[in-house]
Amino acid sequence: MPNPKPSPLTLLLLLETFGRLSEGQLVERMGVDPGVVREYAAALHEIGLAVEREPLPSGEVMYTLQPGKQLPPMVLRDNEIVAIIAALKFAQGLDGGGEGTNPALEKFQRFLPARLVERIEDARHDLENAALFPDEDEDEDEDDDDYYDGRSMVSSYIATFTRAIQEHRQVAIRYYSWGSDE
Repeated sequence: MPNPKPSPLTLLLLLETFGRLSEGQLVERMGVDPGVVREYAAALHEIGLAVEREPLPSGEVMYTLQPGKQLPPMVLRDNEIVAIIAALKFAQGLDGGGEGTNPALEKFQRFLPARLVERIEDARHDLENAALFPDEDEDEDEDDDDYYDGRSMVSSYIATFTRAIQEHRQVAIRYYSWGSDE
């Protein structure tokens, strides 16, 4: 069976993946002639995506996807979808479904492939378990004042990271392996 003709979405996916590709590289990867690459770049530009076509001194043309007026349609792999939705569900539990969490989650779930539902729940459960661990040297009785409230600590970290992102600041992270001070 012959390969189906690629679409402008193929060009978009290649530019998202590699960032910058020459017309020759696109022709080779897509299996089309240069006119089709130019046509697809124009089609993406017409829907509001900033596909830049930069002529080089060598005569070659480079294509890049620049930040533009609209968010381009994204092609996400299964593991990326699982990570995003599990994180949204976890964040929903932390903030009660804030202004952005619930609508974003609803949009993703509307088109969620059935094959990913169990994987997402497993990942969300893993996130919750990682956030709720007692101090190994203390009694795990939840009534004890020394009980480690991992959920509030994770909320604190999320708030710190969010604030750092909004303020364009760096965050230093020191990692210790699980169960030891290495």
